[in-house]
Amino acid sequence: MSVGIVFHSLAALAYAVLGIGLCRSLSSDPPIVRAGHFARIGLLLAIVLHGIALRDTVLQDGNLRVSWSLALSAAVWIGMIVFWLESLVIRIDGLQLLLLPVGTAVCVLAAIFPQSQVIAHANDAGLRIHLLIALSAYALVTIAALQAMLMSGLDRRLHFPHGKGAHPGSMRRIVGRLLDAQPPLLAQEQVLFRLIWIAFAALTLTLFSGAMISLSYSGKWLPLDHKSIFTLLSWLTFGILIIGRHLRGWRGRTALRYTLVGFAFVVLAYTGSRFVLEVILQRL
Repeated sequence: MSVGIVFHSLAALAYAVLGIGLCRSLSSDPPIVRAGHFARIGLLLAIVLHGIALRDTVLQDGNLRVSWSLALSAAVWIGMIVFWLESLVIRIDGLQLLLLPVGTAVCVLAAIFPQSQVIAHANDAGLRIHLLIALSAYALVTIAALQAMLMSGLDRRLHFPHGKGAHPGSMRRIVGRLLDAQPPLLAQEQVLFRLIWIAFAALTLTLFSGAMISLSYSGKWLPLDHKSIFTLLSWLTFGILIIGRHLRGWRGRTALRYTLVGFAFVVLAYTGSRFVLEVILQRL
């Protein structure tokens, strides 16, 4: 068993334990809704384990290796770092209820599907920078999508606030307590659009650096492959949302829909297509 599989498994276990601890703290009376120092340290430890797993699998034998599961794992890992740093500035504990299960799932998938392929021209510093920018962009879009889901839950909670009949330890009661303790929806919306602006900038850099790499190796500015097309569609989606926000004041459910559509395009840009090729069609 490789080191990467072991550490992905350990990271999955750490995320799962943190998620269970969060659920228990929310189901207690009175509920504990703020992440304490031990929870922050625990999350940082899980992020470190996750990073070690990626270092061993992506930078294996001096090569640069990637697969659909590793790309997904790397994007969520960067997203975890973004969340951990952002949580030091603003209270966004509610995202943990979504992030921890996602972190557990992607680490399990990376451990179950460790197969990867060597990237050509991996020693090219420009290519490595492009991949780092692209993964950062995908991570930011993922965090924005999870934030949009959290806001959707908050919006629904405002319209349907009565869930008192739920069992004290039920997931419905736990989610309700966590949502009740979150900052107002307007503050959450400000966080969402800050993430969208940063993600849009990262996607812009991804397209620009990808065009430079493509031009140097193939002589084409924009290759008509699925990665480029779906990344461009995601960039256009977020661009339209930002323009609509500025000119027409788009917010609320309109912003949530555009965010989730942009996220779907990002998933299809690499992870979805590679999953079909590597798992369903058994082609690396």
